[in-house]
Amino acid sequence: MSWDRQITIKSESELVLMREAGRINAEALAAARAIV
Repeated sequence: MSWDRQITIKSESELVLMREAGRINAEALAAARAIV
């Protein structure tokens, strides 16, 4: 395991993409939960 990772500051566009990915993931998990 590498311990030399640093915190990188995200740009506004990266944050927008991460929010969208999180929303899609939450919707997928909710759909899976509804089926099970």
